[in-house]
Amino acid sequence: MDVELYREFFFSGWVGSAWFRYLHIAHHMLGNYKQELKEVRKTQKYYPGRFYEDEALALTALGKLAELWDEAQFKMEELAQEYPDNIPYKGRLGTLAVRKGDREEAKRISEELKNIDRPYLRGIHTWWRACIASLLGEKDLAVSLLKESLSEGQNYGVGLLRNMDFEPLRDDKTFQELLKPKE
Repeated sequence: MDVELYREFFFSGWVGSAWFRYLHIAHHMLGNYKQELKEVRKTQKYYPGRFYEDEALALTALGKLAELWDEAQFKMEELAQEYPDNIPYKGRLGTLAVRKGDREEAKRISEELKNIDRPYLRGIHTWWRACIASLLGEKDLAVSLLKESLSEGQNYGVGLLRNMDFEPLRDDKTFQELLKPKE
């Protein structure tokens, strides 16, 4: 197979996109946040306009919030306006609002997520409400919403370990119990 043709196939579709996402996850899980950020930024050259969340996670883990939230806020607002039914965009705006100190906006977005009622949500709206509650310091509510999202069909996986929005819950006994593997 022609190397250029292979490269174009690999980088143009979901195969390459998924491969890069797992590379980012691996670096994050190993605590290699600098390398994660380096890889994310290289990936964004192949996929312009994507992987902002991976970049946000790496910058957050590195404590580089000043580099992150104004640009991320603008990009998320732009995407949320373009795709108003996209729940992760709404949720990310809620978490960004908390990080910027706008508790009222975060609570408003959480309430908006709560009122979404359509088929096949699989708990994604509740998951984002848990993220927002966690960052607001409402630990009991966050864990309760997280459990609810899992019972509604949200994936129990690396997202729980990797998601920086759950950082305030790391010392919470109920959250730790939720993370333990079940037999």
